[in-house]
Amino acid sequence: MISWLYDRFFMTGMRLSNHDNGSVFLEIALCSMRFAPCYFLSKTGADDVEKGHGTFRVAAIQASSVLLNAQESTQKACGLIRQAADQGIRLSVFPECFIPGYPLWLDFYTATHKKALALYKRLFEAAIEIPGPEMNLLCGAAKDADMVVIMGVCERRPRTMGTLYNSQVFVDNHGTLLGIHRKLVPTIKERIVHSQGYGAMLQVYDSELGRIGGLICGENSNPLAKFALMAQGEMIHGASWPAYFSSKRMSEIIQFVSRALAYESKVFVINAAGVVDESHWNTIEATMSSLPNAGMDGFAGGSSIIAPSGDVLAGPLAAKEGILSAEIDLKDIIVEKMFHDFAGHYNRFDVFSLRVNNRVGAAAEIDPVISGDIGIKDHEDEDGKS
Repeated sequence: MISWLYDRFFMTGMRLSNHDNGSVFLEIALCSMRFAPCYFLSKTGADDVEKGHGTFRVAAIQASSVLLNAQESTQKACGLIRQAADQGIRLSVFPECFIPGYPLWLDFYTATHKKALALYKRLFEAAIEIPGPEMNLLCGAAKDADMVVIMGVCERRPRTMGTLYNSQVFVDNHGTLLGIHRKLVPTIKERIVHSQGYGAMLQVYDSELGRIGGLICGENSNPLAKFALMAQGEMIHGASWPAYFSSKRMSEIIQFVSRALAYESKVFVINAAGVVDESHWNTIEATMSSLPNAGMDGFAGGSSIIAPSGDVLAGPLAAKEGILSAEIDLKDIIVEKMFHDFAGHYNRFDVFSLRVNNRVGAAAEIDPVISGDIGIKDHEDEDGKS
């Protein structure tokens, strides 16, 4: 009966609808209203208990990439996945732009400085395409380790020479690419090198360990982005962060942002922050001490794992490499949602609604060429034969 209510009412509320302007939206909580709780009971509660989702180990991988080298960054990631597997970890989250590295030089050079332009060119050349060889290696490592992996990457738009995205890729323990999330709004300096993402890539994915989703850095503070994932029944949230903030206390911010996210959404949050090592400074020809806002290096790091209650299960890590892990049990979500299920019984969908644009627009819509339209005639030879 509950499954029937889900199919009949909630999925009606999640329908794709064509609007007058031609755009397509994912409508959330318009027709679900009274029946939204049925979705979370039948699709993200009871079913997962029946599947035997119990206790397992998760990890935040706090590490430095091999800056501007996709192949070596990918090899390092695969090695860290193997290390985590040796510790019995079933799911791991990596930092923002881990492959092939974060554009930290923009804290030190203006966008059009000759060094910044040269480093941007190297970043574009090192950015990965999906599908591609780096993803093949990553998927193979996840499969060999029997591990779900959420990886931060700098993604190049396929077959182009000028567009990059700040992305997360979601790979299951069978080595299957579940999907990609492209950061909706790059933050401050990132806008110089990264394009905006799409609502169609704001998704939660089924895995053998539960329903997984994620956001990148400042997105973890975006109430609408968080609710879009909450409404899809997210259970485990991967939050990817850079190595430091140039003007704010990042490690402190990670903790209060992610604890609030975990408490509001009733999800496990895995925060993975990056690390800057000496090779990075050599590559960009700068030092941390030359940051415009001194002292921010004291607030780098901050990887942690948060329970649905908002309690800290592990961390935060200081600004050094490490694999931070904790044991989680998805059944802990049940009691927390008894108090507040903001995408279910503890909300008013007759008062509030969220609409997410689920369309990926093309750069141009080009009609096919019809020869007669431009006066093309079959070439005829002297005998009148074509």
